[in-house]
Amino acid sequence: MYLCFGLYVVALLCVGRFPAVDEVLFKAAGKEWALRGLFAAPDIVGRLNFDPPITRIYAAYQPIYTFLFGLWVRVFGFGWRQGCAYDACIHVALCWSAYRLSRALLPARGAWAACAVAIVLLPVGTDARPDELAMTFGVLALSLGGFGQGARRPWLSGVLWGLCLGTSLPVFGPFATIAAVAVVAGGELRRASLWIGLLRTSLLVLAVQIVVWGPIVVTEPRALGQFLQHASNASGSPSLFENFPWHWRFTRAAFLPTATAVLAGVLLAGVLVSQGEGRRAAAIIGGPTLASVLLAAGHNSFYLWFTFPVLLAGLAWALFQARERMRTRLAVPVLTLVLLGVAVAGQRRVTGMIALATLPADQAMDVNAELLRALIPAGSTVLTADHWYTLAATHRTLDLDVSTPEQLRQSEFVVLTANFTGGPGLRRQLAPDMEAELRAHFDVVSDHLPHDVPRLFGIPLARSSRGFGAIVFRRRTAAS
Repeated sequence: MYLCFGLYVVALLCVGRFPAVDEVLFKAAGKEWALRGLFAAPDIVGRLNFDPPITRIYAAYQPIYTFLFGLWVRVFGFGWRQGCAYDACIHVALCWSAYRLSRALLPARGAWAACAVAIVLLPVGTDARPDELAMTFGVLALSLGGFGQGARRPWLSGVLWGLCLGTSLPVFGPFATIAAVAVVAGGELRRASLWIGLLRTSLLVLAVQIVVWGPIVVTEPRALGQFLQHASNASGSPSLFENFPWHWRFTRAAFLPTATAVLAGVLLAGVLVSQGEGRRAAAIIGGPTLASVLLAAGHNSFYLWFTFPVLLAGLAWALFQARERMRTRLAVPVLTLVLLGVAVAGQRRVTGMIALATLPADQAMDVNAELLRALIPAGSTVLTADHWYTLAATHRTLDLDVSTPEQLRQSEFVVLTANFTGGPGLRRQLAPDMEAELRAHFDVVSDHLPHDVPRLFGIPLARSSRGFGAIVFRRRTAAS
């Protein structure tokens, strides 16, 4: 297992990954604090129009992931590989936490199954977001007593719950649901020790929030207003039950692993109920199943995978609890369902790494980063997305994903790539009003866009061209 973890991190360091959606949103303030001492995000102005402004203080989201990225930058420096390594370490920590939860549930002879849970989780996940870090804290908190198996290290468990909330509220909710179902199913509501423990955990969670938010609120007393504005303005998608075809097309990698694991869990739970293990099955499988259903009914389908590590651990436990004859019958359909979900979810990550590993030399990140830094004078204002890591330390960068025409009017250069555009050789298109502004006031000064789609043994891996070659636009001046 640890060998697989090491190989995964080494692969990410050597090959890297393509920039992810919202990567700048969650990392810009950490970069700014590490390099310039201000916990603010001037890179992501535009549609994020808050009061107080995000250029003064960053409080749009829980700050732990962003702050830890700032610490990472202070230790290892700022760049694309450092960003990849940061998220790779978090992903490995999540896999390890799933291993710890599985070990807490399984008998001693089930150590191999716990390792299998961690390895199966490796190709699944969401890069460059706080989700996986919050999930790591939540899974570890559950492993210390969230399923009614007797609280172990209750103070540490309370701190972990606090860290989970301080990293991501959307993750904390499903994990709190899982823990609550475990308590109810375990018949522990009448125990005085339960309520004492709940009070202790609540106080620890509150203490962690004070530590996490305190410096931000001291710096800007109105900072929490920014958080509330962002939460109220956050847009979602139709629920899974409202528009399944839409989700199948755009978000199946997020919901399918959880959906297949839920089906397998229901199958196993029915067997365990017939064996007299209904209460325990409700605690271990019922909690993540209920949390999954609530997420499916919500309006952000990308959150559906949050419960997947807990479901995997629960499935491993359920297979061990089933009697030997029944276990043999159930193993094949359960494993088929789980591996089907993992294969669909991991396909984008695996093909992305293959595409990166087979890039032509002129499309490598290092080559194109050097070209861009030589072409664009330091200190210039640049509108970009994929080359934020390349330019943000030495230039004023504006994140394309949240920009409006106003940010384009402020920009001296625009840097666009061909990644995820839907066709070979195409550059990323801006919003129509921004496209008109770009064509009217900017000239192309460099074009290193890729024109071929990545292939493996002649088989296309994507519809778009992939690479870090970019087309660079410079604002037209009177002299030009």
